[in-house]
Amino acid sequence: MASSSSRGSRQVTTWPVPQNRKPQPRMVRLGRPANDNGRRPNLQARLLLVALATALLTFFLLSS
Repeated sequence: MASSSSRGSRQVTTWPVPQNRKPQPRMVRLGRPANDNGRRPNLQARLLLVALATALLTFFLLSS
């Protein structure tokens, strides 16, 4: 009978065997739209608010 281990035959390799890494979990950001279509009205509203605030500030500075 040939000598064999109780755990089965093992092959000896001279190079390192790469280990399979676990995939990284997906990062999910809550509260944000998945695409940029929802951000355009927010940009327009912000620009309108800045323009209104600038106009009011200019009016109050020039009227005093």
